Amino acid sequence: MEGWTLFWKIVLISTAAVFALVSVAVAVGGFRDVKELLRSIKEQHDESDEESQ
Repeated sequence: MEGWTLFWKIVLISTAAVFALVSVAVAVGGFRDVKELLRSIKEQHDESDEESQ
C-alpha cells in the first residue's frame, strides 16, 4: 500500500510543478504580448497624427 501512496505523491507534486511552470510561462508571454500590443497601438496613433498634420 505504501507504494501507491508514494506513487500518487510523486504524481501530485509533478503535476503541481508542471502547472506552476506553465502558469509562469503563460503569464510572462501574455505580459510580452500586451506590451507589444500597446507599443503597436502607440505607433499607429503617432503615425495617424503625423498624417493628419
